[in-house]
Amino acid sequence: MKTEQFQGLKLLFVLSIVFMHAGMPILGEGADLCSFFFVISGFFYKGETCVRYRDYMWNKISSMLPLQWLSVILAVVVLHLSVHWDIIPHLLLLQSYIPEKGFEFFNYNGVAWFLSSLMFCYALSPVVYKVILKIKDKKLFLILLFFIIWALCKFVSGEYATWFIYVSPVFRLVEYSIGVTLRQIANNSNRIFVKNIYANIIIICVYLLFLRYRVFGNTSAILHSLFIFYFYLNVETCLTRLFSLKAIVFLAKYCIYIYMLHCIFLSLYSHCGILKVPLAILSALCFGMVYEYIYNKVRCR
Repeated sequence: MKTEQFQGLKLLFVLSIVFMHAGMPILGEGADLCSFFFVISGFFYKGETCVRYRDYMWNKISSMLPLQWLSVILAVVVLHLSVHWDIIPHLLLLQSYIPEKGFEFFNYNGVAWFLSSLMFCYALSPVVYKVILKIKDKKLFLILLFFIIWALCKFVSGEYATWFIYVSPVFRLVEYSIGVTLRQIANNSNRIFVKNIYANIIIICVYLLFLRYRVFGNTSAILHSLFIFYFYLNVETCLTRLFSLKAIVFLAKYCIYIYMLHCIFLSLYSHCGILKVPLAILSALCFGMVYEYIYNKVRCR
């Protein structure tokens, strides 16, 4: 299955997060944008068997942990941060497991909570996949997951609400499960062909406007799911061709580095005014390219 157009969407949302952290929001809140990545990660889970589970997890851990260590060290050195005991769960990608009271899960490299929660989802992927695979009425189960998301956002309140709705791996696992369920439904659905350029433009504009003005609030995973489903089934349109351009796919390859390092470079270039955004993106991109080159060389040995 071609996934290039989804890589283009990932790039769009990562850049939107960068602009939001720079004080120039384009597509809404960061938590809403991050919901897309949990849903799409579940959507593209391939259903690794138990035999391959150790290799699967080792690949995830060996790629994520060194990047987190690098980002924390870079944040401490570049931003002159003080180091305390709480650096340990950050280095181990455990910060999202700890409720916010008495603990700052946004310390050091604040955006790394995403990797912490995503690792939790990856660890439970085989279980989630097998459970959903056995469910006969997957559409009804998807509606149930939508309801759970809505209920959690509606009724969870108090001092732990920000932690639970924003970074909690349990909440994000529900979004991840939505992606897994959605993919299994999509695999048994017929492809659609909406080739009218104006219809496609209207659809993506409505999607992005709904995100921008938070029409779905904290339940943006539902909105993302609807668009991902449409985007997956609707083949060879102007949108898929746009997001599949080689330049966009190439840049999207380094999305994770732009995401993980942009806050550090935004702080470093804070005195540069509006130029801090392109400088931060370019610096994170270059840093990511060098890191990936060295990482691949070391891994090949």
